[in-house]
Amino acid sequence: MIPMTHLLKSFGCFLLVLLVVAQLQAQEGNTWIFGNNAGLDFNGPAPVPILGSNMQTIEGCASIANSTGSLLFYTNGIEVWDQSHTVMANGTGLLGDESATQSAIIIPHPGVPLFYFIVTIDAVENSLANGLNYSEVDLSLNGGLGDVVAATKNTLIAPFVVEKITAVRHTNGTDFWLIAHEADSDNFLVYLIDAAGINLTPVISAVGEVHGSTMNDPIGYLKGSTQGDRIALAITGDLMGNDPVQNVEVFDFDNSTGIVSNPISWDPGFGGPYGVEFSPDGSRLYISCVRFDTAAVYQYNLQAGSPAAIAASEFMVAPLKFTGQPDYGALQLAPDGKIYIARQGIGSLDVINQPNLLGAASNYAASAVSLGGLGPVSQVGLPTFITSFFSNTASFSFTQACLGDTAFFFPDTNGLTSVQWNFGDPASGANNTSTSFFPFHIFSALGTYTVKLVVSNGTSSDSIVQNVSVVEVPQVTLPNDTALCQGAVLALDVGQPTVNYLWQDSSTAPTFTIDSAGQYYVTVENDCGLDSDTILVQYDDSIQFSLGPDTATCGGIAFNFAPSIPASANANWLWQDNSTDTIFIASETDTIILQLSNACGTVSDKVEVTFNVFPTVNLPNDTFYCVDVPIVLNTAGEDGVTYLWSDSSSGGSFNADTSGSYWLQATNPCATVADTFTVQFFDPISFELGNDTTICNEDSLELIATSAGATGYAWSTNSIDTSIYVTETGTYQVTVSLGLCTITDQITIVAERASCFEGIDCAIIAPNVFTPNNDGINDEFLVSSSCSFTGYQLTVYSRWGQKVFTSDRPLLGWDGTVGGLPLPNGVYYWLLDYQHEVVVDVDRNEQAGSVSLMR
Repeated sequence: MIPMTHLLKSFGCFLLVLLVVAQLQAQEGNTWIFGNNAGLDFNGPAPVPILGSNMQTIEGCASIANSTGSLLFYTNGIEVWDQSHTVMANGTGLLGDESATQSAIIIPHPGVPLFYFIVTIDAVENSLANGLNYSEVDLSLNGGLGDVVAATKNTLIAPFVVEKITAVRHTNGTDFWLIAHEADSDNFLVYLIDAAGINLTPVISAVGEVHGSTMNDPIGYLKGSTQGDRIALAITGDLMGNDPVQNVEVFDFDNSTGIVSNPISWDPGFGGPYGVEFSPDGSRLYISCVRFDTAAVYQYNLQAGSPAAIAASEFMVAPLKFTGQPDYGALQLAPDGKIYIARQGIGSLDVINQPNLLGAASNYAASAVSLGGLGPVSQVGLPTFITSFFSNTASFSFTQACLGDTAFFFPDTNGLTSVQWNFGDPASGANNTSTSFFPFHIFSALGTYTVKLVVSNGTSSDSIVQNVSVVEVPQVTLPNDTALCQGAVLALDVGQPTVNYLWQDSSTAPTFTIDSAGQYYVTVENDCGLDSDTILVQYDDSIQFSLGPDTATCGGIAFNFAPSIPASANANWLWQDNSTDTIFIASETDTIILQLSNACGTVSDKVEVTFNVFPTVNLPNDTFYCVDVPIVLNTAGEDGVTYLWSDSSSGGSFNADTSGSYWLQATNPCATVADTFTVQFFDPISFELGNDTTICNEDSLELIATSAGATGYAWSTNSIDTSIYVTETGTYQVTVSLGLCTITDQITIVAERASCFEGIDCAIIAPNVFTPNNDGINDEFLVSSSCSFTGYQLTVYSRWGQKVFTSDRPLLGWDGTVGGLPLPNGVYYWLLDYQHEVVVDVDRNEQAGSVSLMR
């Protein structure tokens, strides 16, 4: 049955750190035996299970390999098994305890080949009674399988120590320091192990917390850094609350003198710190804790500064353990530069892949390494090693491996006779290996590659393992230019692994918070190149506006809507017609809607605008009317308009039936307008040319258009007289005017021989001289005929064309005077326009002649 204290110790949580490791490791730490029949072999590119272990241990254990990495023996602090998994001769009854946190550690004897010290410590369940002891193992015995030397078995080193033990290499590279802590004391006990063996006189450093001897104070790991310059330990405190002390302590260690100094301690804030491990480069510290509600793995940044800053750097690497999940346990750095995590009762180990890196970049993976299937399982502990086994005893460096570019490798060639490289890149084919001292390689894809270098100095060989990350030129994309509402912030996060950052204000964090308008930019850079991006941020004010009340306007004048918006609002405008101008011109009755939006939101308003037009009145132009029919006048019939006629009526129409002026007035809310119409009515024109007729082609016919009151005549023959004579076939038209009124009539005349009457001969008788001397004889000039006249017009002209006489009476002659004054003697000319009275009244002629006036 496992004591309650160990159940409590088994609930683990960790603390991590990270580094990219390039190291030539002593192979003594390449084989691990632990837990229930579990083991791992780290001699290849990846750990593989070791099957056949006969050890079952809850916590403490230790194992050791030779310089080529082959297993030699292992122990739980009570029994020792050889490489064949058989209990070694005299290998039982050691005074350690499998329930002690670190029940044993195996240290090579610096001066005696094939000799090893097994140093053991007791558990708190035994009140730490057996103390700190050592036993020697001689591998030259039993055919190389070794025996525990009886003479030195369980030799007491110190009587009363807690469950913590570690060892680091001396600065001389040959000797070792064994480090333990006295119970109920603040004393570190540090023992030198050199060619003479273990010096039982310790270097004592009274520093740090007092480690109690009861309850849980003695529990928790003690580890040294791979560089041997620092040690760290966990004090669990009483998980039941009786002892509030629970600390993580880090000290400087002088591996030339064995002095412990400069304590840094902090309360991690959770109960039961248990597992402890440094990152390979010593910059991070990982702690697992065993308290039920805080069981997890935590990382601390030892480069953060003060103890408070280190405590504040806490980052949970492995998640909280809940009921029913396996407990976290020991943390152990491995030859591949990774830290492995024990989980109680399962067939695998968790792993921190890149423990030198901060936070999530340390890359925790659960159940990452199988222990070989059914049977082998992990418990709480992992083997305790001399931490210097995992230090850089030789190294190689390399240039940054960029995707598609050449990486160059540079080993420390001091004392080396041959090298063998494996770049962990099988996709590169034959280029995956090299025997060149200074090779180069182009990696086939992005990712992390485990590069292994095996070196030889002619008598022995070792391996250097390094994780090489192939990266590409970083890329950064900030959000698009944007606008924020006043008071808002924009958090930018461009975090990428292994990238440096530089913002416009020279800050170097992966995040940046924007709280004011401006242009911001960031440059991200790694060893492969850089990229940058810019974002412009503006801040908008909240929008408040109004289009005003519903409104109305008169006439055709447009109504402008242009609400006042502060420029700082940076508003986007959208009117109801989808236009986006900052002004809207309304020219007709409509519902006006404006929507304004910016980073603060969207607001809108609407207003009804009504356009009332001026009333219109359009009476006809002033005119005259020639028939006795009234003129009908109409209104425009517009909505909302009242009408008033000149006779005070208000109907939609009006009859104008007499000459005069008429007016119409139209009224609406916009205006009152009026128009006037003047009309003149004329009497009807009455005449008729008669029916079409036929005449003798030797006669003429008078066409008469006389009408009472007529003011003008216009014949198609261009005559303007009231009548005309026609002698030829044709259609004759006349237009008679009375004021502004006109009427037109026409007649068709056919002149033909068949219409003539034979035997009528009417002669014209005219003297060629007359003597107006009042002697009663031939005193007048008179033109006569043998037939009676029905038409007669006699006109006399002087020789110069002056009209001197005219008469339409056949019996009235000319007496040779004008206006009562006698004219001189001479020749005068006459013209007679006449018509004879015959059977058919169509005979009309002209005749001319001359007459001499003689007195």
